[in-house]
Amino acid sequence: MAAITTALISAGVAAAGLGMQAYGMSQQMSGAKQAAAASQAIAADEIQQDALRRQAMELSAARQEKEILRNQQRARALALNATVNQGGQTGNSTSALGGAVGQISGQTTTNQVGLEQNLALGRSMFDINNDVNRQKMLMAQAGATSAMGQGFSSLGGSLLGASGAAGNVGATAWGGASSLFNFYSKPGLIG
Repeated sequence: MAAITTALISAGVAAAGLGMQAYGMSQQMSGAKQAAAASQAIAADEIQQDALRRQAMELSAARQEKEILRNQQRARALALNATVNQGGQTGNSTSALGGAVGQISGQTTTNQVGLEQNLALGRSMFDINNDVNRQKMLMAQAGATSAMGQGFSSLGGSLLGASGAAGNVGATAWGGASSLFNFYSKPGLIG
């Protein structure tokens, strides 16, 4: 009878341990999912931040482009004014104006090319940042999947271990009952 009681207690403890282990693994998987969701949300927010920074860069470049053209118009007007004033005195107004306009156009083109190059570099950086953030989101998803896989693997191992313990409990209980049956079935013991 003591063997059966011990076997039942062992089975109860094993079942309770298995239940606690299953709950713990469930909590781990839940936590991993929450962490992955938070990582994905952060990466999505970073993508939105980069989109706003890119929009600000584009707006700034458009303003700089307009300022370059305004400066060109001012410089041409000043050159024309200076040439007209000097031309009245020297007679070479056309040559001086052509030189001034050429210099102004050259400087304007240099400024525009520099602005376009900086804008192209900025666009490339934002494209790379966007790709990095998307990769972060994929990593978060992979981490959650991995945590779930580890949880199921551990739970499966625990179930296998528990099945062995339950088998031992069953064998002990059956063995105890069997020996009791053998004891009472001896000739002369029963009626």
